[in-house]
Amino acid sequence: GDNASCAYLDVSNGADFKCTSLEFYGNSSTATVDNASFTCKDGTKDGTFLFKGADSAFIVKGTGSSLTLPGFGSNNSKPLDLFGAGHRQLFSLEDGAKWNCRIYAMATNTSHSVFRVTGSGSTFGSETSPQDFYFGTCYNQWAMPNSWSNRVEILDGAVFNSSRFILGGHANEVIVSNATLNVANDSVGLRIGYQTDEQAEGNRLILRGTTPAVRVTNTTNYRCVFTQGGTLRYEIPAEGYAADFVPLTCLKDFAMVEGDVTTGKLPGKLEIACDDWADAAEPGTKLTLLRAGTKLSNNFKNYVKNTVASTLPE
Repeated sequence: GDNASCAYLDVSNGADFKCTSLEFYGNSSTATVDNASFTCKDGTKDGTFLFKGADSAFIVKGTGSSLTLPGFGSNNSKPLDLFGAGHRQLFSLEDGAKWNCRIYAMATNTSHSVFRVTGSGSTFGSETSPQDFYFGTCYNQWAMPNSWSNRVEILDGAVFNSSRFILGGHANEVIVSNATLNVANDSVGLRIGYQTDEQAEGNRLILRGTTPAVRVTNTTNYRCVFTQGGTLRYEIPAEGYAADFVPLTCLKDFAMVEGDVTTGKLPGKLEIACDDWADAAEPGTKLTLLRAGTKLSNNFKNYVKNTVASTLPE
């Protein structure tokens, strides 16, 4: 109910839970699927599953878990969003759990909510047939002023597969920490700061740890794009990266889009945090931060030069 709080749903040890609709009303509720089956739809139409309160969590754990939820979002005017109108929500795949789903809309009307994939063996998306993932925005409906300070976290050996990965909203983040984000679509690729949406400002892709891997493997059309204040941030640890490791690979193009004061379009940004590494590394030690298969945007050298001048140690 609307005033419910502290509700708890536990599906575990091989149990099989089925429903047509599940909505998290109220606050501080938790659902856990632990090596069990959870299905939220019937045989004729997509069901409904979303958060509507605050401080609630849905956690899927274990290699034996099976999760079937409706696809989220579409090209219509009112897409279904996993986080609904809730705030400070958590959706987490842990301990080897796997889930493959089309995400045309997520975190479009929420703040401080987290979509997390963590731990070795935990996987979102199919490697052979990945699907779209829109976060802080949705397909064909870009402006999302009520999406802010949300995160996608890909952590500690987890793998995230998508055909295209779009981050919009305001001050939303994708954190890849010793884990892998694969983007395989041949028409869009990876975009941080969606299109020219004036609301898509201050979004960041953060690469953290010794093995944060982002692999954009489309080779036909678009590529890695940072625009409208979209930021690529490297947080390099004292030990640097693993031997011969390159954190970001784009088999096509890589672009930091320049701003335009006449239209209000903000430029992409580059940040490199490496004080600990610079203090610990031997003189002359080098790291490769990016590999692009076709070309870098013409202005990227200036981004690197300006970043070095303003943020790196002497």
